Amino acid sequence: MSDFFKKVMIKTKGVVTYYYRIDPIVSSTVKGFWYVDLDGEGFREHEVTDITLYDTSDTSALVWFTVPKYEGKAVWLPPYITDNLDVRDMAEMVCSCI
Repeated sequence: MSDFFKKVMIKTKGVVTYYYRIDPIVSSTVKGFWYVDLDGEGFREHEVTDITLYDTSDTSALVWFTVPKYEGKAVWLPPYITDNLDVRDMAEMVCSCI
C-alpha cells in the first residue's frame, strides 16, 4: 500500500503530506503510515497520530479521521491545520473504512 501511494504522490504537484491510517478498532497492531515533505527534499516517514488518545466521537478533533468515520463515507474536508506539523492542509479527500 505504501509503495502505491508513493508512486502517485511523488508525481503530484503540491503534495506535502500523505497518509493511510487504520482505525484502532480494526487493528491494534497495524497503524498505517504517514509521509511528510515540508522542505521539498523528498518524503520521509513520520510517526502516525495515536488515535487512541482522542475521543473519536468528537468531530472537532482529528477531523481527517473523525468526520469521515462519523459520515460513514469518503468526504472532502475544508482546510484545517495539522497541529503536530503546524501546516494547513488545503484540499483533502479522506475515507474512513470501518
